[in-house]
Amino acid sequence: MIEKIIELIEKDRLIEAMTQLEALLDGAKLYRLKAKLDEVRTSYGYMLSYMRQGAEDENRRHLYRQLKTMLRMLAEQIRLWQQDQTENTFYHTMRKVIAGRSPYRIDEAINRLAEFADELAVCQLMPRANQIEILKKHEQTARDLFLNTWCNSGWTVAEQAVMGQALTDEAITIADRQLIVSAITLSLMQYLDPLKLSLLADTCRHADTRISQRALVGVALVAINHPDTIGQHADALISLSTIFDNGMARKLNTIYLQLLRAQGTEGVDKKMREEIIPEMMKNVGNLGKFAPKLDEEEEEQNPEWKNDAHAQFEDKLRQMSELQQAGADVYISTFAALKTYPFFHELSNWLLPFDPLHSSIVDMFGIDGKADNRLLQMLLYGGAFCDSDKYSLCFTMNMMPKEGRDALLAQLTDQGMDAFEDEGRMMGMKQYTERPEVIGNGYIQDLYRFFKLHPRCKEFKNPFTQTIALHRLPVFNELLNVPEYVKQVADLLFGQERYEEVFELYTNLEKEDSDVINADFYRRFGYCAQKLKQYSKAIECYERADLMQPNHLWTLRRLATCCRLKERYQEAAHYYRQIEEIEPENTQVLLQIAGCLANSKQYEEALSSLKKAYFLDASNLKIVRALAWCYFLQGNYKQASKYTLQVLDAQPDAADYLNAGHLAWMMNDVRQAVDYYRQAASVCNNREEFIQLFNKDAETLLQRGITEEDMALMKELTISN
Repeated sequence: MIEKIIELIEKDRLIEAMTQLEALLDGAKLYRLKAKLDEVRTSYGYMLSYMRQGAEDENRRHLYRQLKTMLRMLAEQIRLWQQDQTENTFYHTMRKVIAGRSPYRIDEAINRLAEFADELAVCQLMPRANQIEILKKHEQTARDLFLNTWCNSGWTVAEQAVMGQALTDEAITIADRQLIVSAITLSLMQYLDPLKLSLLADTCRHADTRISQRALVGVALVAINHPDTIGQHADALISLSTIFDNGMARKLNTIYLQLLRAQGTEGVDKKMREEIIPEMMKNVGNLGKFAPKLDEEEEEQNPEWKNDAHAQFEDKLRQMSELQQAGADVYISTFAALKTYPFFHELSNWLLPFDPLHSSIVDMFGIDGKADNRLLQMLLYGGAFCDSDKYSLCFTMNMMPKEGRDALLAQLTDQGMDAFEDEGRMMGMKQYTERPEVIGNGYIQDLYRFFKLHPRCKEFKNPFTQTIALHRLPVFNELLNVPEYVKQVADLLFGQERYEEVFELYTNLEKEDSDVINADFYRRFGYCAQKLKQYSKAIECYERADLMQPNHLWTLRRLATCCRLKERYQEAAHYYRQIEEIEPENTQVLLQIAGCLANSKQYEEALSSLKKAYFLDASNLKIVRALAWCYFLQGNYKQASKYTLQVLDAQPDAADYLNAGHLAWMMNDVRQAVDYYRQAASVCNNREEFIQLFNKDAETLLQRGITEEDMALMKELTISN
């Protein structure tokens, strides 16, 4: 029924939609929603009346869209109510529980939160039991406000005003105000209430960075969860315009990058568990072992995009450090098992800012926050852990003897605890943790843990599993479609090997006259195209890169490879020749030149390169095989036989015996040919494998006078007993 009503709204049949909405509301006895419907009907009636009278109204179009949006919202709120009656998820269960209670007064809850500062000042003089009671009473008020905000599908204007004032009221703790922002965010992720969305957008310009960063992350997550409908509420996001804050675009783009990075957390976690940590453990006593050098033709990404470290241990340690500095979540596995403490039974605690005065950890630090100053300083200013993990760490340490706690602290800090006793270094760490990007990234990690590790996480729509493409949303067009920011997003996705998305972004960027268009841009663009098997586009990009920065080895190799894959052998040979000028003794390059020339039937020129390669490395079987095959293609069977025997005397495989059979057959020694073919078949796993191998050379044999019938007979002779 709801879908039918929404369909009527989209088809501009608003009177029919309102009639059906009224029927549902009367049956459900949802009087508050019924009153809103009456308001829409009245406004729509006036609009129709004015139009009938021929009155001009420049706001008619805007108002009409607003009325459609309001009707959609009413339909969605009825859908929510219907789901409350049938579903038993945590969200709908809590909505039913709250609906069954007496009306909740937001203003009263806000007043109680504001009184806490005075109560805290007094409670320091009280016995411990009274102190804990006051702390718990305050925490309960904050939790109730969080749940009521989360479950509320639509504020009144008065409720919006009260919450807006609360977010700027310095009498309310910064932790409480941050938690309010999180409650608004989670509520909007369930249902788009324009009054909440407007307040959240306004809060992105809050004077306190801790609050503004939460709000900005919240706006991004809401957009991710509602990509198809967020555009209907563009008016609510007007305060994000650069008119009000010139730095808003940069701030939102930073959050965008951090969300994309968080989306790759599973990949980082896997790398940590399967590569970095095991390698560090394996090499901890063998720091002198060097990693093997990559074969040049096996080289994939541009080495300039990789890290050039030699020692495996140092390399892995550096990788871990760089991942962490870039904002990657390297501790998710470490703390995943530490989310079972009773503290995490409360939904709001997953997003609660770290507060040493929380009743669950206050004994560790004292009511004045000085019981264990080193630990507190590490947690507040170390910058390594998100708030959720800080609580986990406290609960774990609280169960340890002091000696174990000190040992763990020493392991958790790179510089040791001395760093937290040096005033200068402490100030530097404090300034680092107060940076907007650090605050935003820590909050995103809290959210990631909530959506990944909460016992009922499967009931929530996880934004980190959705398509994160804020640049595609028209509401963010002004902010994010800036070449510099698009390039940053593209490069991050490039590092995650999400080449289709990168290709789209690079395609759009190429149309811009921007400083981001340089040789490295075209190398990356070409690499994406190559990975997507769009070789013509890859060649085009690599050629542009070569024009901007000539004689770049990696670019020349990619150009040669793509030309070869497109069977443009003359061009491929040209680029390999350029590489040869830079690396004249590179036998791999000489082999590639010979292969391209041979495919172009330029056998004499191919042999010239192969002879040079053979002179440089006569023991290289790849070169010997190539010489034998090239002489065979040229028709010089005597010379081909010389090099074929050299291969057979070394380490022949099935292909070597097959080539020897071809050669013997061309020299009219059928008996020897059958013998070689049988040796090839014996090396293969089965008959089918041999036949497939043989058939690959069928075209070459046909060109040299062997008929299809003779080939069929030869295969029979080979595989028969």
